[in-house]
Amino acid sequence: IAGPEEGIIAAALGMKERLEHRALLVQTELPVFFGIGAYDELIPKEAMLNLASLCQQAEICLLENSGHMAMQEEPVVLAKAVLKYLSNFKLL
Repeated sequence: IAGPEEGIIAAALGMKERLEHRALLVQTELPVFFGIGAYDELIPKEAMLNLASLCQQAEICLLENSGHMAMQEEPVVLAKAVLKYLSNFKLL
């Protein structure tokens, strides 16, 4: 059974080896949702806003009281934003 150290190492390697997908952001005509924590120290909001600027349509939710874990820090605000984003699509 792996301990917490192995889990951290595996997560870091997974992020390091993750494929580049910026071309998808540029090419898609679908709106892309960005939930951005204003105080995110792992992925600064400026970096996320730069990614959003690549999109033809970006739906941005800036979470004013969140860091990297907005789903725990501002779950209601994030959930409302995701539901608003999803309302753009005709779901079965």
